[in-house]
Amino acid sequence: HVSARRDFLAGGGVGPLIQTMEKYSSSRKIQEQCFLILHSLASSEGHEVLEEVFTRLRQMLSAMHRYPTSRILQASGSFLLAAWASNSNEWALSVAQGGCIELLVRAMQTHAGEADIQEYSCIALWQLSERVPESRQVISHFAGVEAVLHALQRHAQEVGVQEHGIVALRSLGRVSPELRSRMIDYGLPKDESRLPSSACYSVPEEVGARGKEVGHWTIWHRTEDGPGGKLEPGPPPPYLMVDINRQGDFPPEEGEEEEVEIGR
Repeated sequence: HVSARRDFLAGGGVGPLIQTMEKYSSSRKIQEQCFLILHSLASSEGHEVLEEVFTRLRQMLSAMHRYPTSRILQASGSFLLAAWASNSNEWALSVAQGGCIELLVRAMQTHAGEADIQEYSCIALWQLSERVPESRQVISHFAGVEAVLHALQRHAQEVGVQEHGIVALRSLGRVSPELRSRMIDYGLPKDESRLPSSACYSVPEEVGARGKEVGHWTIWHRTEDGPGGKLEPGPPPPYLMVDINRQGDFPPEEGEEEEVEIGR
């Protein structure tokens, strides 16, 4: 298997694989198989594969957005995002600006019982929080803190989830006293003597552009330097622009996939 993977890479196999994903973006089965191959290659061959696939980040995020209930695709996608975010500050910034945070949290919520998705997502959120400090508030906005806490509770015997969930919380706890209070209150009856905290998977009301209407926004930019600067929404995630004029909104995941003719 090792020699086969190296022959695949030496023959330039990653490029055609990505082209297949782009051509058959409406086929869930093809997307899943391609993600599995990329996951295997990145696990064994490391940086070379990650670097080549990173140039198609938008396509990867588009597939994760399109097929949220695919356990295979979300596991492999969260693995790749964790690996990219862990590689360098530059890559982590690109991943955050690409709009991955909402996708990671949604994967954790949709696949709450899958320990590998929880672990990979915790790693990705931790690395993004450390390498891109402004992403901490984006993670908080999309209820990433509650998602990590839920993973720690549900997967108490999974060492990887516990290890990376805890360091993610430690990093995210730097955002504000209110967020630390949410961590304390999680799963407990509300204590009015503490700072106001939000219920599980809810977003507290806020004044200005960071309210609930933000929707698919990715990362916020400060209007001015220093503590007085406000955070404003950045551009929509690039992955939402993929296939924008092909079929309109993404079709249902099951039963309406495009038929693929071999040799076409």
